[in-house]
Amino acid sequence: MDWSIDGQTPEFLAATRLISLADPIVRTILADVPLEPGMRVLDVGCGSGEYCFRLGSAVEGVQFVGLEYDARFVEFANERARGEVGYPFEQPNPANSYQFVCGDGLDLPFDDGAFDAVVSHTYLTALPDWAAALAEMCRVCKPGGIVSSVTSLTDDFYGTGTIELFSGLLAGPDAAVVARVAAARRSLFHDMALAPGIAPRKAPVAFAWIGLERVHCTPLAHYFCLSDADTDADDYVRYVDLLCAMERKQLARLVMATERPASTGEVEKQPAPIPHGLLPGDLERYAELIEERRDFLIGSMGANREWDWYGNASLLVSGRMPESGASERCSELRAANQAVRAVIESCKAVGLQASAQTTQLGPGRCVKTVLESPEGHSATVFGFDPPSALAEGYAKLLAQSPAYADMQASPTLAANQNSKAHEATFALAREEMRYEQLEHEIRASIGASDLPECPPESVFESSAMWETVSEAALGGLSTSFKNVTAHLADNTAGMHAIVCLLQSDTGTSEGVSVHAEFYTAAQRAFARACGNLG
Repeated sequence: MDWSIDGQTPEFLAATRLISLADPIVRTILADVPLEPGMRVLDVGCGSGEYCFRLGSAVEGVQFVGLEYDARFVEFANERARGEVGYPFEQPNPANSYQFVCGDGLDLPFDDGAFDAVVSHTYLTALPDWAAALAEMCRVCKPGGIVSSVTSLTDDFYGTGTIELFSGLLAGPDAAVVARVAAARRSLFHDMALAPGIAPRKAPVAFAWIGLERVHCTPLAHYFCLSDADTDADDYVRYVDLLCAMERKQLARLVMATERPASTGEVEKQPAPIPHGLLPGDLERYAELIEERRDFLIGSMGANREWDWYGNASLLVSGRMPESGASERCSELRAANQAVRAVIESCKAVGLQASAQTTQLGPGRCVKTVLESPEGHSATVFGFDPPSALAEGYAKLLAQSPAYADMQASPTLAANQNSKAHEATFALAREEMRYEQLEHEIRASIGASDLPECPPESVFESSAMWETVSEAALGGLSTSFKNVTAHLADNTAGMHAIVCLLQSDTGTSEGVSVHAEFYTAAQRAFARACGNLG
């Protein structure tokens, strides 16, 4: 999915931030995150740059840097920073500087302590490895600097009420046109798939967990309605024009998608007779409705007619970096992600490409990761955290790939092509194959109810395990771990086999894992038990 196309277009972001980052909200944020002349501020996951521009409207002499992985957003934000984007977008405050770069929030391309403040807006709740993202935000913030994040508290993405152009009553035929166009969009384009990151209520906990000091929270509430007497006339018109610009862009995209090349091979295109449920003339009528709707809304200013409203509640969480710098936990999280990157690069070097989709699974950082290769191979992994799930998934895919088979069959080829990093990655693939075989044997030969309990001090050797299991208990899940090492065959000496049982209102789920390290086996078994709950 292209976020800037399938998800939040710049017009959509400008319309929503006109509300959620209205002047009173910006003043509240700046009271907790004071930005002064000479400061260098990084906005991670900046999208089209709206957060930088809105904060910049109320300060002077600040150097804003925004990082975003979507290159289209970055290009747009830089054009706007140069004054090349006109109405209905607001012009940036020229008393500040703005620069936007393309990059990965889990591997920020900046030195340690490079910024006086590191901020984000609806970012940590929209990516699976929020812990690694927060650790990187801390790493690039100077000692004593500010780290802050705004997270939405509303249950659904769109908040309460409506944020669309055709929210009022339409005549029956026109309402049907709007419905058919909406259905055609859904059939042709991807829905915006927000990756569930950290729950907003857990953001303050995460700030303390990562090692930030003086953590505090400030609620941010906002409401907007065109007919409200407090709605500024300029905001009224700008909001309507942003929604109309958004609809025109989406309509142009729909027109392109429903056209097909002429059968003669000419450059001209001709529309399909009834594409994707649309009737002839629907797109033309929809274009007319956009303009008619705009004229109606502008003409209705002050008429108390458009009482469809939009509201949202957010939480601003802020903390101070310790004078000693980023915590050891930040370093551990960064090292884990760098190790996974080495695995992925090694796989790419031998021709293994894969796409990964990670979703939050259960307590702590437990996730489900699905990897698919162009050759049709796939791997589904229930991981205790995103990095371990990715590493395990790539190892499973590598074990299925022709490159793995070729290198196992030809020691000379392996010697010529394998660097130390490649050797470690192929060793990981061999381990995963062995683990899978052992797990299959265990499932077929034992009953978990007859196994001895593991000593708690062994299971909770990892602090992450303790925190996650404690969180599961708060959520009503009772957990028990069983040690089945004694039941393994003699040739598996050194392997630890764990069964994790989770008791919930819907019954008991089981997860089995084998690993050389005891607590790693326990972590994986817990994650798989969470997956079996679903």
